Amino acid sequence: MLPADSHVHSEWSWDAPLGSMERTCEKAVELGLPAIAFTEHVDHTVWMVNLDVLHPDDHLVG
Repeated sequence: MLPADSHVHSEWSWDAPLGSMERTCEKAVELGLPAIAFTEHVDHTVWMVNLDVLHPDDHLVG
């Protein structure tokens, strides 16, 4: 059995703008993971995002 993954980022972390909690959960079930835990960054740094490289459906696109 695979171990649980206790460090997963969603689309709300700056380093995973194309992430998806729903797709991540579906993939975890597909892989047979017993559990996952979403852990987001709470950075107090202002990060610049290049909007030209984001997918049109991304939550960061205004």
